[in-house]
Amino acid sequence: MKKKTKRWLLGLVIAGIVGFGMLNVLAYRQWGFNGFAHNPVEYATALKCPALFMHGANDSRATVAEGHRVFAVVPGPKQFKEFASVGHAAYVSTYPQEWRSAVAQFLKTAAIKSSAGR
Repeated sequence: MKKKTKRWLLGLVIAGIVGFGMLNVLAYRQWGFNGFAHNPVEYATALKCPALFMHGANDSRATVAEGHRVFAVVPGPKQFKEFASVGHAAYVSTYPQEWRSAVAQFLKTAAIKSSAGR
């Protein structure tokens, strides 16, 4: 499988669109892709856009420490938002106002930095 496809699959997981377990089953069956054989920290170094990491404090599938390891190697503008009392779930349903606020602040900050860099 091409490296680009692997990054795309990882992007779905990081974005919280698809749970890692289900994604791994689907990807392995369809493309022979084993998500557990890859290193998200390695892929994160190639990110070329602003990144907002949203992480549940009680996530047992992907711990906060693991999220911070990936976050630490992302180059460029980035923010890490941790949501208390949330596990491996969609934060927008649990904390809709905080989620909107975090996304709005991130987009505002990213837009300002993007404009300043031109």
